Amino acid sequence: MKNQIFQTMKTQTIILAATLSVLAFSCHKSDNDDFVVDNFSRNGANFYYAAIPDKYNSGCDEATSFNRLSESGLAGELFINVGNDDKKGKSYTITSYSSNLTDLPKEVTVRDYDFSDADMNVVRPERYEKNIKINFVNCKFKGFYNGGPYNDNKLSFTFDYCTFAGGVKEINIALNHCKIGGFIGDAMNPLKNFTCLNTYVSDLLPEANITGTHIDGAQTYGREGVEGGNIKFDNVRFEFPSFHFDGYKDECNACIMFQLEFGDANNCSYTNLYCNGGGKWYPLYLTNGKGGTSFSQKNLVMKNVKVSDNFGTIFYPTTYDQNAKVENVDHFSDLYISSVFAADGKLHIICSNDSHLDKTLIIKTESKEYTFEIPHCPSNFALNGEIDGKVNPNESLTDQNGRKYTEYRFKDMPFDLDCPIDLTTGNIMCFDGEKMILEVKVGE
Repeated sequence: MKNQIFQTMKTQTIILAATLSVLAFSCHKSDNDDFVVDNFSRNGANFYYAAIPDKYNSGCDEATSFNRLSESGLAGELFINVGNDDKKGKSYTITSYSSNLTDLPKEVTVRDYDFSDADMNVVRPERYEKNIKINFVNCKFKGFYNGGPYNDNKLSFTFDYCTFAGGVKEINIALNHCKIGGFIGDAMNPLKNFTCLNTYVSDLLPEANITGTHIDGAQTYGREGVEGGNIKFDNVRFEFPSFHFDGYKDECNACIMFQLEFGDANNCSYTNLYCNGGGKWYPLYLTNGKGGTSFSQKNLVMKNVKVSDNFGTIFYPTTYDQNAKVENVDHFSDLYISSVFAADGKLHIICSNDSHLDKTLIIKTESKEYTFEIPHCPSNFALNGEIDGKVNPNESLTDQNGRKYTEYRFKDMPFDLDCPIDLTTGNIMCFDGEKMILEVKVGE
């Protein structure tokens, strides 16, 4: 694979106008109203289009001057206990034993804090005198856990434009425009009252998995005695290949693993997803039990899911639970554009290729044409030095420069590639070969 995108273009620069309207040909139409976001600024860039979650439009604004807690104290109105144990290390705890137990209003917002140096846990949430909603905005975390008691947890949490370097678990959680990844383990373990919208999950195998940790994008297994469910995923993108590390069997498992092992989970939906991650053969599980045990999963829906064509089968096993409503879940091989933004005197078109085919992205403006060669996404077989005789029998085990795919890491993959063009006005059309995938109108 090429380590950079090559482009050819004519030369002319036109000033970018302030407004921009978009017609997307390749994207899902999301069920949530926040699907297309335009005209906002972050990380020093002015965004005009952000339809599919990526590393640029998701997570916190890294240009922020973040606040930090080195000892127990208030983050906004919320008291957070900071532990520093010689054996366990640092920890953050939201606890009902704190001094402002009865003083908190029904809704609290914490903005621009960095908690990424330790996991955050919720302790004894049933002891609060009222239900309290805690909103984290533009914050950084390691892992976050809100668990039992599962039927009397009075705290709920929202996370808007937050970044996580650890797993997010289990109940009363709503994620929107978040970024999760860069660690080994499940990105999410939804159990009950869990929503994930417009979120990017990536790079869940950044180094050798020496402990053999199970790795899924989102795993729901249920809990004994808990009425789980009310789980919703919409416009979520998964990119976590199974990279090779000498001496270790480092396969990830699945993007969505819905396999009830311990309890029920009803009213769960997974819609408008981009799935490129997991093991060698399948990225999705939809099963109601394990080892002969089954549980209730009423109103289970999976709809409008695009799966990389590198996978031989979509579901494990080859079929899914027939009680689930599955619609428009299939392989795809098109390029897609996730963001368009202006920065550093250029208009940046962010493109990804999840397919097994080398591609050509053509960008046409009213005065110029740009061509970018986009390499294919090596399969999990090729990343581990093997040939997939059924799906990709002719796939090379080296890129165009002769580098072995077994040496690849996440930064080498054709995800969120920056295809910059000159600032311009008028219509901008993006093509995957001859197929139009996006039209952006830049006007006065």
